[in-house]
Amino acid sequence: MTMRKFYLNIVAEIDLDDKVIKRGMSKEFSDKFYDLQSPEQVASHIGYNMILNNCQLFNLDGFADLPNNLACLQDVHVDNSEEYEE
Repeated sequence: MTMRKFYLNIVAEIDLDDKVIKRGMSKEFSDKFYDLQSPEQVASHIGYNMILNNCQLFNLDGFADLPNNLACLQDVHVDNSEEYEE
C-alpha cells in the first residue's frame, strides 16, 4: 500500500462569548494553563481543540465550568490542498 501525504488548509469560523475570551486572556488562566494574549489566540486554541480533538468547551482546561454554548464552531472546510513532495 502506498501512502501519500497532503497539506490541507483548514478554514473555520467560531463564535466565542466575551466571557470565554476574557477567561482565556486572564492572568489566572495564563498562570495555570496557557499564555493566550489576544482574542485571536483564544479562538485558535479553542478552535484547534474543537476540530482536531473533537472537544467541547467543557473539555478544555480552564473552561470546564462554562456552558458549551459560549463557544460554537459554525463552519469548517478545506480551503486548499496540495500533495506533499518529498
